[in-house]
Amino acid sequence: MPLLNPSRSAAIRELLATPWLRPLGDPLAIDDLLGLVDPTWSLSAVRARVVDAIRETADARTLVLRPNGLWRGHRSGQHVSVEVEIGGRRLTRSFSLSAPPRSDGLVRITVKRHDGGKVSPWWNEVAAVGDVVTLSQASGSFVLPTPLPPRIVMLSAGSGITPLMAMLRELHASGAFCQVVFVHCAHSRADLIFADELERVARESVHVDLRLFLSNEYGRLGPRRFARLAAEAGDSPAFVCGPAAFMQGARRAWQDAGLGAGLHFEHFGVPLRKPQPGCSSVVHAERSGKTFVALPGQSLLEAAEAAGLRPPHGCRAGVCHTCKCRKISGVVEDLRDGRIAEEPGEMIQLCISTAHSAVTLEL
Repeated sequence: MPLLNPSRSAAIRELLATPWLRPLGDPLAIDDLLGLVDPTWSLSAVRARVVDAIRETADARTLVLRPNGLWRGHRSGQHVSVEVEIGGRRLTRSFSLSAPPRSDGLVRITVKRHDGGKVSPWWNEVAAVGDVVTLSQASGSFVLPTPLPPRIVMLSAGSGITPLMAMLRELHASGAFCQVVFVHCAHSRADLIFADELERVARESVHVDLRLFLSNEYGRLGPRRFARLAAEAGDSPAFVCGPAAFMQGARRAWQDAGLGAGLHFEHFGVPLRKPQPGCSSVVHAERSGKTFVALPGQSLLEAAEAAGLRPPHGCRAGVCHTCKCRKISGVVEDLRDGRIAEEPGEMIQLCISTAHSAVTLEL
């Protein structure tokens, strides 16, 4: 085949670069065109349409979603990153799926409204049937053990009930012969998400021991109550999800009883930390060539943002792993559990890591 002369080649390249033909070689542009036909159509993104909205409490709402064909399914207890458009901005947050897999492919996500939040108020008050959101694939190891043990302990508080509710719904629907001690804490009966369903399941199943603690009646679940729960749990696996102080109380009780290995946590946030004594650390971002200072106890994500960098991130709570980055050198601490990472080349999450030395990041 004869070669095209330079002038003809340039003309063809110019033609292919025209806006009319650009979508033929640009998956993002193809997605834009598909979205004009149906907002859930995409070559690569899991888009999901809201098909129902269920008011659970005054400040908690479940959206029932129908994902497109790219959705690969989930296991009870896993979470997803959800991207929504609010006021022209795309915001990403991580939420647990509150129901087990269904034969019709629908998924449920229950979100409690938080004052000052951006996505949770939209979820509770604005989102409507027909709206479309974008989902990541489901991820997370906070799932039912296989095979099932004779007994499982589940402890939750507030909106931390959502992944555990997915597990409980699966166990109840399957008729599994697994004893479940389900402990849930809320401020009052009106704040108790899934209250009616929890009590119905407890009535219908001899395998479910439901224990509700309402702080406006009984006070918070303190160290002595946690200690009794740990002693009763013994070597049964325990799944815990809720506010940071709640999970720290469970961790201390189980560790004091020598049972810490049986605990499984799902973190909805990073514990708030008091200012830490010590020196600031110098952080070098190798790819961008920027050097900045991280304050004691400050997350590397916050420090990078303060220096003008914009690392990818989502939940800011160590859940979605969007901010994962290679640590080339240095020592960092996990803000959730104090774990130290000092090996070169480790992957860390910027949002839950704080520097303990000079650090170099592949950022």
